[in-house]
Amino acid sequence: MMRVLIFIVLMMSMPVYAENYLQKDMPLLKVKDIVIRHGWKPLVTQHEYVAEGEDGFPYSEIERKLILGGFVEVSSCSLGKELCNFYYRKNGKCILLETEGEVVNEMKLFYWARVKCPGS
Repeated sequence: MMRVLIFIVLMMSMPVYAENYLQKDMPLLKVKDIVIRHGWKPLVTQHEYVAEGEDGFPYSEIERKLILGGFVEVSSCSLGKELCNFYYRKNGKCILLETEGEVVNEMKLFYWARVKCPGS
């Protein structure tokens, strides 16, 4: 009985990611295709007709390229080490995908997690 209890406690303390179909360093375009096939929808955080981001600052060059390229789910990109955040929603839950890279065709998945949806 004690072994079962320990097993349950250990299993509950481990992070659970339903997105086990994702892998670090996957190309962004492949990641987007995979998450959409698994029922996730891009969460629109930016609009191509707006000159600045949701925080009031002008878009960076990579943010502008992503938005104009149809990646309206991009939330923000950092400068220096180019990291970009993308949000997807399914059944009221969100996942954050963080990529690394400056060129869309070369961007790779760096990190992902279930998070609170922006604006909720």
